[in-house]
Amino acid sequence: MQIILVHPGLRQARTINIGRRTLISLALALLLVLASASGLLSYVTIRHAVQAQLPFAQDWLPAAEPVRMLSTPDEFMRHNIDALAVRLGEMQAELARLDALGERVASMAGIKRVDLGVLAAPPGRGGPLPAATDRSLTLEELTREVARAAEDFVEQSEELSLLESELLYREVSTRLVPGTQPLTDALVGSRFGSRIDPFTGRRVAHEGLDFSAPPGTPILAAAAG
Repeated sequence: MQIILVHPGLRQARTINIGRRTLISLALALLLVLASASGLLSYVTIRHAVQAQLPFAQDWLPAAEPVRMLSTPDEFMRHNIDALAVRLGEMQAELARLDALGERVASMAGIKRVDLGVLAAPPGRGGPLPAATDRSLTLEELTREVARAAEDFVEQSEELSLLESELLYREVSTRLVPGTQPLTDALVGSRFGSRIDPFTGRRVAHEGLDFSAPPGTPILAAAAG
């Protein structure tokens, strides 16, 4: 991605190049900031509306009960971090599914095979942790996990792009190889390979096929091109 800066104070336009990995990392970081800000704003708005007993807030009292349980901003922020961590776990599960798909495509290219049943089943998320080790993620840990997931997404995307290029190259190479006869109804007069030359009587290499057909017989393309 390229960003072009134009300003009257600049003698010429400046171009800033942003790579795919940087763009994905910035997008995930922006999503995290927006989600946290939205959750905090919702908490402050609903809490003040309930305390002021505004008419429109009375219908929200059942939904506001969980907000009352989170009496401090720190607890509310912790609740949002836990929700984002759950979403991150779902992203990591989809990443594992993408990795399995990459192995599937790789097996089609002759690199490695994978069981098709793994792709048909929903991605596993693992069981719950023991109560002794159950704890919420810190903001730093969540940030590291998001950055790691972004790097994994970029890596998988690059691998799939390489596999796509390899498969496309093989498909094009296969189409360029002659696979059909240029005549629909004709006899082969001389085959490819070593033969006795009918003009000199010596053994020579024949680099083609000779067909016998009446004059005016349509000649078809034996391969794409």
